[in-house]
This record gives sequence, C-alpha cells and structure tokens, in this order.
Amino acid sequence: MKRIVVLPDIHTPNQHEPSIKSALQFIKFYKPDTLIQLGDFCDWDSVSSYDPSAEHEIQPIQYEVEEANALLDRIDKIVGKKCTRIMLGGNHEARYEKFRVNQGFLVGIRRIKALTSWHEEYGLDRRGWEHVEYGENVKIGKVVFTHGWASGSNSGLDMSRRFPGRNVIYGHTHQHIVYGCMDENQLPIECESIGTLSKFNLSYLNGKPPYNWINSFMYIDMNEDGTFSKHFVRVINGQFTEFGRLFKAC
Repeated sequence: MKRIVVLPDIHTPNQHEPSIKSALQFIKFYKPDTLIQLGDFCDWDSVSSYDPSAEHEIQPIQYEVEEANALLDRIDKIVGKKCTRIMLGGNHEARYEKFRVNQGFLVGIRRIKALTSWHEEYGLDRRGWEHVEYGENVKIGKVVFTHGWASGSNSGLDMSRRFPGRNVIYGHTHQHIVYGCMDENQLPIECESIGTLSKFNLSYLNGKPPYNWINSFMYIDMNEDGTFSKHFVRVINGQFTEFGRLFKAC
C-alpha cells in the first residue's frame, strides 16, 4: 500500500505556522511514500498585481525566495530522499512567471540577483522534487491532483467537468468543498478541495477576513490497483488527532 500526503496552498512566508508544525509532526509519524504539494507554495506578494495597502505588505523577492527555501528545508529533512516529492505550480507561481517574462531584464529589483523560474527559485531539481507547471496535473492511481482554477462553491462541479469520471484533489479555494457524482460504471467519485495551510489575513483580502477558509490537509492510503481511502484532516488552533494521537504545534 502506498502512503500519500497532500499539502494544499501554503503561501510562504504567510504560512500558518502552528498548522505547518502539526502537519510536519504527522508526516514524520506517517512516513509517506509520496508527498504532493498542490501549488501556491509561496505567496509571491513581491510580484503581485495587487497594490499593497501598507508598507509592511511590500515583500522583497529575495525574502520570499529565502523563506520558501527555509520551509522546503524543513520538509525535506522530515520526509527524506526516499519519499517521492511533487510540487504543482499554482496561480501564485504563475505570478512569478508572468513577472519574469515581463521584467526579466531587471536585475536588483527588490533585492533579487537574477530572475529564473519559480521551480529554480525553490531549488526543486537540486532537492530531487518533481514539478509541473500551473494548469497541469499529476495522476496517481485513480486520483488526479491539480491546483485548480475556479474558487467558488461550484469549483467541484467545474473539476468534474474538466476531468470526467476521475476523482480529483485540488487546492486554490482555501475551502473544504466536496462534489460527488457517479462514473460510467455507476461508481462514486469525488472532487475535493482540501483547504489551505496559510494564514487567513493575506494582503489581497484588504483586511476582510474570509468566513469559509480552513487550515487542513489530506493523506491517502492507495492500493496497488489504484483504489484508495482518503482522509481529510482539519487543523484547529494548530492541532488535530489521527490514529488516536494528538498532533500539536510545539
């Protein structure tokens, strides 16, 4: 049986640190064979099209790069090189790529030495991570993993239409959304958005607290034939229980 942990949007350096710490505790205990990060690993406020509303919201590119790499160091240390690690590009990674294409000739802007690709900034090849661009997906067994596009309550329906007959795990919405239907054999399938591991006061919200975001992640037990059991984990105040154990941010 293959063990898979799926981490949704993290938005480094704006991660919700208590949720990150407890999720990393679980990963150390669970020892996954595969770790999938669904995109928006970094916030990339530094290259956002949103105008900052306060001086503290102006992020140097280099600071975001350093913070993203620091969190990847923590993840790599826990999962080890034997774990297959896959990162999907999200719409926030696409922020960086758009900026790189338009402003790649600028060196020194917001304290960056040079502009490369988002996965080079994260050092994924050097680290041994696999990666795919925003809009692409990864298929393992009977599950499709993708970042997602739609952000409303109908995003699950949107996924079922994009990937007919397939179970889909996606991020992007920062909500827990489950859309269920049947495949051509009248077997149940689900498209599920699995929340976020970020803070809830991201700059583009302009101080308006989201009412439906949750801190959470997922783990999946997958059989050799691709059938699986998925387990949604909601993190409340930096803690949760699984396998009769309390996982808590220290």
